[in-house]
Amino acid sequence: METRMSYRTKLVLESGDRRALDATVSELRTVAAAKGAEVAGPHTKPSRRVQIPLYKRLDGVERFGTWEYEIYTRELTVVGHDGAARAIASEAIPKSIAVTLTIDTVEQLRRNR
Repeated sequence: METRMSYRTKLVLESGDRRALDATVSELRTVAAAKGAEVAGPHTKPSRRVQIPLYKRLDGVERFGTWEYEIYTRELTVVGHDGAARAIASEAIPKSIAVTLTIDTVEQLRRNR
């Protein structure tokens, strides 16, 4: 009897580049499906606007204005054996995307051979 651990992998991906974010999420879904994992998402979270003040000098007295951009967030939950979790964690993610990856053990799956 073979025992395999089942893992729940939660990914939170954030980026200012919506196209790159959506393409990466699509690729991660494809990788997870190829490994036979169940995929929930992507769940789109509300975007948030970030404002960063720009100063002319380091002393912070004179100001140029504010640089603004939007950050987009997608969440995926993948449930599958350790091979699926490993494949997802080893995927190449563009540098423009920040990823938070959480892996939890769900239960043991037992298979008769």
